[in-house]
Amino acid sequence: MSFSADLRTECVEVLRQTDIGLDALRSLVLFASGTVVGTRYLLETRHEDYASWLKTRLFESGWIERSETPPYRVEVTADYLLEAALKCLRTDDERLLGDAFALLFAACGSMTNPQKAAHMEFRIKNQIVAAAFTQATKKLDIDLLMLSEPRAVRLYLKDSQSIGDMLIRMGTMRSFLTYSSLKVDKEVLNQVNRQVNCDRANARRVADASALQAEAILLIDREIGLSTLSDSLETAARARLMHPDMSLAELGMQVSPPVGKSGMNHRMKKLMQLAESLQEEI
Repeated sequence: MSFSADLRTECVEVLRQTDIGLDALRSLVLFASGTVVGTRYLLETRHEDYASWLKTRLFESGWIERSETPPYRVEVTADYLLEAALKCLRTDDERLLGDAFALLFAACGSMTNPQKAAHMEFRIKNQIVAAAFTQATKKLDIDLLMLSEPRAVRLYLKDSQSIGDMLIRMGTMRSFLTYSSLKVDKEVLNQVNRQVNCDRANARRVADASALQAEAILLIDREIGLSTLSDSLETAARARLMHPDMSLAELGMQVSPPVGKSGMNHRMKKLMQLAESLQEEI
């Protein structure tokens, strides 16, 4: 299963032990994720554990089962007050508030694979519930970003720290530990990739510079001969032709006596300038 599906499973485990009253749970589910069909609410999910919890715990009566295979659809005929849903999100009991967050994720949440990106979101259909949820998370120093759509409000997190805090608040510690591990793995992989890309870029720069230097030295040899150069320049020029793939620091170790990177760089600049002047005379 995906990380998001595993997280939803753990949220259902949290909900099976919550002390939030049934009326409040039912109200929050219906207003956050239900689609109004006449005087009823249609609930839909592809998650088997959540569907089972809806039918056996939350709406053990007063519902019509419309599908026994994914996507599971349940049509609820009972009517509940919006105020009951809002009460869940306005409580000062942080544990119950975390349970409400878990319920919202189970009902209308999703999360991207942490190995690909940091993104958790809640697609809430009732704007008042979405506003109450936003205010509740702010009390816990979690700032949700918002994107309004025609039929829902998307509230989401893209900051790794905030996502981790939300997982802890929801009581989904198993998912938090997995998320933290995957996040560390991703950071290490990104660091390795950055280093590899940096090394490749440096190798390309060395190769490009070496090619230009070798071209300039061959021009000098063709026009006036390398033997006409000073001993230091001739030695540097011949070393470059013999070792086209070496960096300046490595190249400096091939001459006698050895020369540092800055000294070899100075000699190469002299050779390049000489080649340019010879090119202008041709």
